[in-house]
Amino acid sequence: MPRATLAALLFVALAITPAYAGGHKAAPKPKPSPPKTVVTNVSANAVTINEGIGGKTLNVTPFTEIIVNGQKAGLADVKKGMIVDVVLRDPTTASRITAVASK
Repeated sequence: MPRATLAALLFVALAITPAYAGGHKAAPKPKPSPPKTVVTNVSANAVTINEGIGGKTLNVTPFTEIIVNGQKAGLADVKKGMIVDVVLRDPTTASRITAVASK
């Protein structure tokens, strides 16, 4: 093989290598959103929510702050199927329940 041809092939190989060497970075994967906490049952003084595999029943006291769709409300306004965010007073008692209608 003549030197000119060999030099041309070497030049082409070196010229295209950087385009492939850096590679293309994959788009970052979106972070999965946390699972929604949903009301599964409401009784006179407790609310049951789905939490992971099973449910968790939380006591509701007269001091529990309840917000439904952005408005101050009572436990009777919290309905099965609503999406909730709960702040605990202790492991079994809700301090605040913020609920919105599921979409």
